[in-house]
Amino acid sequence: MCFYDCWIPVVWVLFLYSNPLFRLSLSLSLSLSLSLYSSGDTKILDTINKGFAEFRLDIGEVKKDVGEVKKDVSQIHEVKKDVSQIQDALHRGENPSVSISRTDQGLHIKSTLQSGDNYIQFQPQIGKIPFLNEAQSELAKQSLIEGKHENFLVAYFTPFFINLVKKVDPNMVFVNSEYYSWLQGLSGDITNAAKPDGFIMDKSLVNFRGPYKDASVCPEQIFGELASWGVRCSINSIWDAKKKVSLAGYADLCNYLQRCGDGGRCYDGSWMNHKGVVYDAEKCYLVKSIRHTITHTTVFNWTDAGSYDLLKEFISHSDPWTKCLYELCDMLGVKVVVPVTTNAVTTAQLGGSFLGSGACGRVFKVFYPIDESITYAMKLVISTDEEEGRIGEVENEYYQLNNAKGEGVIPVVSDSLKLSSVNLNSKTLLFGGYLMSVVGCPVENNKTNVKKMLESLNRLHKRGIYHGDARIQNVVQWEDTIYWVDFRTSSLSASSVFISNDVKQFLESAHVEFDKSVIATYKDNLNMQELLNNIKL
Repeated sequence: MCFYDCWIPVVWVLFLYSNPLFRLSLSLSLSLSLSLYSSGDTKILDTINKGFAEFRLDIGEVKKDVGEVKKDVSQIHEVKKDVSQIQDALHRGENPSVSISRTDQGLHIKSTLQSGDNYIQFQPQIGKIPFLNEAQSELAKQSLIEGKHENFLVAYFTPFFINLVKKVDPNMVFVNSEYYSWLQGLSGDITNAAKPDGFIMDKSLVNFRGPYKDASVCPEQIFGELASWGVRCSINSIWDAKKKVSLAGYADLCNYLQRCGDGGRCYDGSWMNHKGVVYDAEKCYLVKSIRHTITHTTVFNWTDAGSYDLLKEFISHSDPWTKCLYELCDMLGVKVVVPVTTNAVTTAQLGGSFLGSGACGRVFKVFYPIDESITYAMKLVISTDEEEGRIGEVENEYYQLNNAKGEGVIPVVSDSLKLSSVNLNSKTLLFGGYLMSVVGCPVENNKTNVKKMLESLNRLHKRGIYHGDARIQNVVQWEDTIYWVDFRTSSLSASSVFISNDVKQFLESAHVEFDKSVIATYKDNLNMQELLNNIKL
């Protein structure tokens, strides 16, 4: 009896551990059961059957446990995936999708840079000039204590920053932007736009504004925002003040730089690189990035000997776009328009020189010094010497506009096309541009204007002109007149195929519903009324 009672748990253990002897044990158990049955020893047989019934229940529990283990393993894999995403985001200076504190983010960026000797504590240089002397530093601390808010610190430091920028480049300005949300979120999210305390930029790319309410205004102080997110590659540096720069405050600036680098490239196809400065009354952090990655940080005290030259060197770099902009202005004898700033409290937009940009160029408002009341639109295109095609396109565009002049075509100034090159950082930059005598503004996308733009496009087609890039973004309005711009891929010998492409491209850009058959009919008869009757405005 004891022998058989012991045999049942042995079989269970062998099965549980998947021992190869299980099959032999099972065979012996079946033989034993048959032998007992034939000998009539049913009591022992009942004991064995009861053991196997319990054994099957145990197997069910094991399967259930295995299912739970698989579920736990799956969850572990998800956690590992989240951790990997967090580490990757932290390394790039991003705000991870998985919740994590700014302090942890700042610590991770700092540790990563330190491991590669890219987080540097500046060593004072005997005999060199500090950015602030001891008395000025004490006043900075006192202004923060009395004001109890970082905007008092911004107000105190701004005159020093303005004077520094002047010595680096008279065309650059230090802009106070702490009241305006202009720095977009990841993937162009404007609903989560940030408000850095300031930025340094060429004056041609600033949308100037008046001081906001309760702003501490100092002489020559400028308020405003970036003229367009599309020109962020030309930002010199982004500035932010803190009562005390903590790891979280450091991470805030890193996040600003990462946002700027997100999804953007320079004129030559390279990734954008940006600089940023975060400071308090005692210290300053100079941060560099390339695309999403924070690459370098230097920390110094305002009173460190040599800190003035360090900061001056940090903001000293030439932007290819603005370098070519002023070269073209000199060739044409014009100047960029800069609005007269005011100390009167207002949040109204004072405007600026920048009018718009595309894949290949930028457009600015300019004037001849002999008569500042008359303004012109100046188009600028730049490229590397390996991409001469872009310069060829702007040359083609100018001649197309000149030959197609008439209703609906933006008028160009005669003999204003200029082509040249400059050397910058051991690179040859090609650039070209011309003047347009009308300074238009973007057209609002509504039913009335869509009809006007289609009718204007129809008149071009009837003159045999194919636009080539007939999107609503390439239409401007001056007073009540519609003008088409950006004729770099146009033709003066429009075929029916080209005409249908123009209409299709415009309707899609204006988000107008249409049937392809309507366009097929239009390209053959150019009947605008029939087209308008068959689309959903």
